[in-house]
Amino acid sequence: MTEPYVNPAELPVKRRENIALGVLGALLFSAAGGLVHFGLLQLGYIAWISALVGMAAGYFGYGLFSGRKNTVHGAILAVVFTMLMIVAAEYFGLAKEIFDAFKETYDIAFRDALASVPDFLTEAEIRTSVLKDLGIAFVFSILEAVFFIRDAVRKSKAAAAAETEAAAKNPAEF
Repeated sequence: MTEPYVNPAELPVKRRENIALGVLGALLFSAAGGLVHFGLLQLGYIAWISALVGMAAGYFGYGLFSGRKNTVHGAILAVVFTMLMIVAAEYFGLAKEIFDAFKETYDIAFRDALASVPDFLTEAEIRTSVLKDLGIAFVFSILEAVFFIRDAVRKSKAAAAAETEAAAKNPAEF
């Protein structure tokens, strides 16, 4: 009994996941959330939406660079990098405020303002304000992350089930 002919072009291609490149992609693309957060801070808003932007972009970047979409690794890395980008955006936002406040009185560059952020954070009023902004951003980020990761787990399971079903229908390996 002969096996039926299987066209190799019709076989599902299982791509290997390149985690190292995926990490790079998630890091680069989650910077979009940091930029949105920084921009909204400049407009005077608490930028809760920036976490969603960062997570979605980081997840997309992971899939693009790693070669595998719908992975839990990508979702978790997108969440972690988005949180880091929000902290960085807050840091740069405070540096921008310092720069704007002192640029006309003193001859400072933006890098001087960046270097002075830790000194300004020793003042209770400034530290409280920054921690309040970060707290609100993190609360929304964590809420968004729970739903984001849950959705990624569902997509990952669905993709694995579809892959298993395709392999069961056509067990030929090339």
